[in-house]
Amino acid sequence: MRESSVSERRYLFRKNADYIKEAVPLIAYAGGLTDLQKRGGTLVGRCPLPDHADNTPSFTVWPGNNSWWCFGCGRGTDLVDLYYHLHDCSEMWEAVLGLSLELGIELPCRSEAWHRATRRKAEYRDVAYQVLGNVLKRRLFKTLVLPYINLIVDSEEHERELDRSWREWADWWRWPSLAEDLIAGNMDALGAISAAKVAADRLAQETTSAESGGLDEPSEA
Repeated sequence: MRESSVSERRYLFRKNADYIKEAVPLIAYAGGLTDLQKRGGTLVGRCPLPDHADNTPSFTVWPGNNSWWCFGCGRGTDLVDLYYHLHDCSEMWEAVLGLSLELGIELPCRSEAWHRATRRKAEYRDVAYQVLGNVLKRRLFKTLVLPYINLIVDSEEHERELDRSWREWADWWRWPSLAEDLIAGNMDALGAISAAKVAADRLAQETTSAESGGLDEPSEA
């Protein structure tokens, strides 16, 4: 998964979560779950969370910053977190969406300016991976394929095989994607290239040995 995609999701979550919290005062939501009594600068009531039998009121709300904390079960932060624990959500995203549906709040959409900027970034990125893919294509051909071609002694056969092999190699459409995978540190892509290099070196060595009749000079003891 690309880092940019992760950052984008985090940004979108924060924006929607902040929008929900600004639209719904925590006091109003929590007050519909439990009876809150004023105590100094806070509001206190029994914890509304279903897995906490709060016999002594320990659920505290701070109206000034729209936050809460239960001193009995040791949980609390904001409105989204309250819904998260109240409905046993598996992810905070579920809480944001659940609140929007329950309260009839439409989550904000991206502006057209943002979409235009995103499209431009995608175009620049695609061009960059196309260029890097071409570099990768040439480098890997030189490393993995050319050593076999150079074993051909006949010059005409060598040129024919060189032309055919390069056309087949260059026509592979996934070069930009492979460049992207390698830059992202995709271990499968790195491992595949490493294995191909080892196999290429082994085959070149075996071919050279076979052409020389398999008579390698004995190594010194």
